Amino acid sequence: MARVFISDAAIFQTTRNPKGSAGTARWMDRLALSTIAIAEKDAPVNNPLNALHREAPVGVYKASFTWDRKGGTVAYLKRSVWNTARHAGIVEFGRRSSRGRSVEVFTWNRFVPPGSLGALYGTGGRSGYGILRLAQQKAWAAARYGYKVEATYRPRRGRF
Repeated sequence: MARVFISDAAIFQTTRNPKGSAGTARWMDRLALSTIAIAEKDAPVNNPLNALHREAPVGVYKASFTWDRKGGTVAYLKRSVWNTARHAGIVEFGRRSSRGRSVEVFTWNRFVPPGSLGALYGTGGRSGYGILRLAQQKAWAAARYGYKVEATYRPRRGRF
């Protein structure tokens, strides 16, 4: 989950602005929405044969970004952006290896026939994509320097 915090000094400075603190709130809303737009563009979509074991349609991660305004106080404003997909943590942060510890059962396009359910004695770990973290950094950079940010995700072979 990505969080956006603005300090008291920044809020007090914007209250002296003719637009007032509502301008800051609107700016933060736009920042949250641009973070989601960038994340949705960059989000990977799995091979349909590799996603059968999750019993969910392909593209759930890409379609599950959301945000809210909860948690702010008078002293600071807050916008939270996160992904509600069941496997969002694995896509974002990766997972550790289970080699030598357990039997993994899943569907895979390299099983025969492709997409069938199979078992392996442990699987290798992988690093996460950091889609939400990178989207937040791109949105902040675009807001700070005033340029348009395009999605830069390039799918890696054999990954989500």
